[in-house]
Amino acid sequence: MAHIKSTSTHWGGEFNEIAYTGKGDGVYCEGRVVDVRFHSVNGTRDIHRYIAVRLDLLLARKRVFDARHVELQPHWKRVEQLRKEYAAGSFKVEKETDPIPVSLDEVLDIFGDESGAALPPK
Repeated sequence: MAHIKSTSTHWGGEFNEIAYTGKGDGVYCEGRVVDVRFHSVNGTRDIHRYIAVRLDLLLARKRVFDARHVELQPHWKRVEQLRKEYAAGSFKVEKETDPIPVSLDEVLDIFGDESGAALPPK
């Protein structure tokens, strides 16, 4: 069994989890896992526990939902094409069922900056 390190942060006051989560419907990410750790945020009232994952990101795409909020899956061949064209930025969304690429800048805005540090709430 691999050893997973654990880190913690002492929060000065009550920790507002909503300020750091819930930015949209989420994204699918593909890549290589670089590091995994458990992280706790110790606020004045509670302890919030998370799993922090660092990725060497190869691809990110948006999750898409219909009017009833049922998730729609893109056609697999188009996902394969997105994988080939993602790095070059040449993939074009042509149909409603196409995967929607998420740029690296958008991923950083959702998850944090390139150092792995979380972004402050906006």
